[in-house]
Amino acid sequence: MKKKLIISRLHNIAAILYNNRIQEFTIINNTYQVSDIYLGVVNKIFPGINAAFVELQTRKKNGFIHASDSGPLKRKPNITNITKIFSIHQKILVQIVKESTLHKGPKLTANIALSGRYIIFMPFSHTICIAKNISDEKQRHHLKALAILLKPLNMGVLFRENSVGINENVILEEINSLRKQWNFIQKSALAGTNPYLIYKHNNIVQKSLKDFYDPSIQKIIVDSAKTLLQVNQYFQKQIHCPKQLNTCLKLLASCQYFPEKFRLISKLLENLGNHVLLPLGGYLSIEVSNALTMIDVNSGSFQNASNSRETVLMINCLAATEIGYQLCKRNITGIIVIDFINMHNQQDKLYLLEHLCTTLNRDWTKPQIVQLSELGLVEIVRQRKSKNLLEISSEHLLLSNSRLLINSNRGFYSNNSYVFFKKIFPWVHILTLKYNIKIV
Repeated sequence: MKKKLIISRLHNIAAILYNNRIQEFTIINNTYQVSDIYLGVVNKIFPGINAAFVELQTRKKNGFIHASDSGPLKRKPNITNITKIFSIHQKILVQIVKESTLHKGPKLTANIALSGRYIIFMPFSHTICIAKNISDEKQRHHLKALAILLKPLNMGVLFRENSVGINENVILEEINSLRKQWNFIQKSALAGTNPYLIYKHNNIVQKSLKDFYDPSIQKIIVDSAKTLLQVNQYFQKQIHCPKQLNTCLKLLASCQYFPEKFRLISKLLENLGNHVLLPLGGYLSIEVSNALTMIDVNSGSFQNASNSRETVLMINCLAATEIGYQLCKRNITGIIVIDFINMHNQQDKLYLLEHLCTTLNRDWTKPQIVQLSELGLVEIVRQRKSKNLLEISSEHLLLSNSRLLINSNRGFYSNNSYVFFKKIFPWVHILTLKYNIKIV
């Protein structure tokens, strides 16, 4: 059972493959991303909701900033009225804390924070923070003392969980590096006149390694020598080198259509379907809306157990495993309601919830089970980190009311979904012949 990290810098896509199935993926395009820093211009103020809209890029969605997120821009700390904080056409330095959706622009903050490997640098804060997961009191006291000695005056730092055991010189080097970045951002903001992107947090290589990498990954496959060098440099900055991590780095520069070498696009296309087949005959029905995601578990033709109680429990457990996988693969976030097949035995319900908890614990966003309602519905909340595949595809479809038709046996896709993937990957038309995909 091999776990691979595929990184294509040329096509801005990365994915984790486990047993030839996509576990996680990310696609970077020109839209807003979390932690990006912009010089923005206030163009609308809404006293009723105590917020303002900020222009970040020409002909793009405006960002949204609430008065509570404008701390450094306040003339006095106790000011709460948005009209006393902002004025029309005012230039402000802001950072994206939540990506845009189909109907909303990105959420912004004036409390800038620069993320490093071991610390988060906070120019507008005086506090010293330590990750909650660091429970050892000696380590916490050591990191706090280290911060007092190393951090710049009137600035704050947050120590990440992986900062434990790191050499002091490495921490100091990272603080100095982030401080230089901040000085560059300030100079760029002062020189700018129109809204524009000042600081891009991550490229596809940095983002995929930071978000996806763990020691269980046995192989990292890239599509260019430059990417290979970036990956190697990333590991050299860590306390362990790649050989000690038992991770193999592999270059496939000769592969012209690198993502389709591993069938990434065809697998992502399958993710847009509403129905997911379960092993042994059942299936999931997944309906995504603006308010919530509804997942319905159906038994289908499943009849592999000796009695109905065992059948229902087995289907629900298989469904719980697949749901955990689908949440990661599709990057479904927000409120998720699961309608499992009704069970009357309390022990079976407890067993199912424990199995679901175990499955969700493998998810790096750590979804939370809210409750099992009286109607038998399981409610889950999953934190939004980035756009899901449906949002990415909808942004690029030429017709917003088009629907995607998927037949896993014959390979039917709508013409608009084809246009979307062709726009991101110009070579995608090759797949129509390779995988017998018909455009309808």
